[in-house]
Amino acid sequence: MHMSISHSVSAGPQGGVALLFAGQGGQYPGMSHELYHAEPIFREELERLDAMVTGLGGPRVVPALHRREGPLDDVLVSHPAIFMVQYALARTLIRHGIFPAYCLGMSTGEFAAVAVAGGMDAGDALYCVIEQAGALEHACGNGGMLAVVRPPRFYRGTPEINQRCSLALAGKAHFVIAGECEDVQDSLEWLELQGVTKQRLPVRVGFHSAAIDPGRDRYLHAVEGVPTSRPSSVILSCVTGGPLTARPDARHFWDAIREPMKVEQAITSLTRRFRPGAFVDVGPGGVFATFLRQAGARPFHSLLTPAGQELKRLRTCVASVVGNGRHTPDDN
Repeated sequence: MHMSISHSVSAGPQGGVALLFAGQGGQYPGMSHELYHAEPIFREELERLDAMVTGLGGPRVVPALHRREGPLDDVLVSHPAIFMVQYALARTLIRHGIFPAYCLGMSTGEFAAVAVAGGMDAGDALYCVIEQAGALEHACGNGGMLAVVRPPRFYRGTPEINQRCSLALAGKAHFVIAGECEDVQDSLEWLELQGVTKQRLPVRVGFHSAAIDPGRDRYLHAVEGVPTSRPSSVILSCVTGGPLTARPDARHFWDAIREPMKVEQAITSLTRRFRPGAFVDVGPGGVFATFLRQAGARPFHSLLTPAGQELKRLRTCVASVVGNGRHTPDDN
């Protein structure tokens, strides 16, 4: 896979729909279970993708999505699961008449964002996801990620954590750190002693830190030559914090899980430069909600959360977006 020459990014239709795709850390037991059983379009798409995974030598993913207990933290399952659920949900929205003008990707979610935007075939994207998961599983040791409810300046001023772990994401009032398993555990224990609110994310890989560096070359070699194409929707990336001006190559998708996530910058670029008329978070856990609220982005819909009501959320979103005329194919 090679980077193409640069191309200009058009503003797209003001008032068009933006879909947001999240990465590792927001997944939860039973995510999309209700949609799978109640929404035929979603089920059809998910089963089609599951067959692709097994055809590529991967495990069946759908049964893991149906489990209601235990973390979804095996990267060989969670990596394709995150792609599959988001891609299938986006395709469901499209078949209900909602056509995205903008696709914003974060971390692993960049694969689905690019595929939905038309910049990559879904099968090729899924192949890259599986190869990336395999590289992480076989070349990297155990790692972890930890969300901390403190402003990022707390991390920068605290050597007890900043000398152990990398800053993976910085919000206004929270941040996420990542690293080797022992370093994350030591940081967690130190934060507990200080009475700091924190949450360990359901991952066994230190995404967005040097802990995953041993898997880089294996992944890049495996996906060399996988084609990309010119997208039909504007793609925004949390690697760059703004719109992509060239077709993403293999290195971009590695950087998407290795470099710090510039979520706030990407959301700001999306809202101020392109001004969508609706925002739909198709990622598990509703991880974009805080950033969208802070940016004053309205209306926004989070479709997959541990609180459930997935079908109701989907129907409300479709009724709202289609009813307000933000859905036409001209939005592409």
